[in-house]
Amino acid sequence: MSKRPAGEAEKQHEKELSKATSLSDLAQLHCAQGDYKRAEQTYRQALLAYEDLLGPAHPDLIVSVHKLALVCRALEKNEQAAGLYTRALLLAEQNFGPTDLRVATRLNYLAGAYNANRNYALAETIVIRSLDIYESALGPEHHNVALALLALAILCQRQNKAEEAESYFQRSAEINRKQPGCGYPGTAESLSKLAQAFYSQSQLDKAELLFRYSLLLAEEASFPDHPFVAQALSGLASWFIEQDRYREAEPLCKRALQIWEDLLGSEHPEVERVLRDYAAVLRKLDRPLKAERLEARAAEISRTLSN
Repeated sequence: MSKRPAGEAEKQHEKELSKATSLSDLAQLHCAQGDYKRAEQTYRQALLAYEDLLGPAHPDLIVSVHKLALVCRALEKNEQAAGLYTRALLLAEQNFGPTDLRVATRLNYLAGAYNANRNYALAETIVIRSLDIYESALGPEHHNVALALLALAILCQRQNKAEEAESYFQRSAEINRKQPGCGYPGTAESLSKLAQAFYSQSQLDKAELLFRYSLLLAEEASFPDHPFVAQALSGLASWFIEQDRYREAEPLCKRALQIWEDLLGSEHPEVERVLRDYAAVLRKLDRPLKAERLEARAAEISRTLSN
């Protein structure tokens, strides 16, 4: 049997790679349309095609495995997702070494899958390894270190390990105090989640401190009229509302409303939501006339959007 000329074989290889890429692009389109079942099927086809063409240990497979894992997470197939994230991790270790930053990224996704499965102890072990990589590669005061510490604080809180959770949080907060610029929105969001955890355990003083710190980080990380600031304002306002502290909630609602209107216009769903929250606060403060005006605006936005 005669062999194909080298040039012809190379052209065929590129043609097959192009087909695999087209399958991956089609799967991404299914995702954009919310059809995750078809996306899963198509990503699996693309992954098989890449494996045939590149071999089972090629570094380019990491992206395909990762995308398939994301779809499985969206379909709440968390065990399958964990298996795929584990495979992506092994590929990264084989190709880049166990202490590479790309390995830390894979560890974080794997920890997220175990967290979704409520296997907090295993997720904690994985994040600790990720933290070690970040500290060794980036230094002990990098923002990735701060985020890993926050993740550990949340995982410990979910395991009722309050002292360890507070220790991790304090270390993370210290990094952000030294380097305010690293307090970017992901950190603020994590702080807000940790605040909710403290609140659920009736540790109200700690919860309020974290909600306030979340707002502070959002303001330091961006402009004062940035959407992340509006989100943090709404989070702290919601906290005050739950505590019946309406006078403190009112200026936060007002400021959040102004930011969203400037950014999104006067007929956006987020503006409608804040209008309703603001109106509810005003009613509690015995200011029904202004509350009615805000409620009327919210109702008008709802009608416009429904049409």
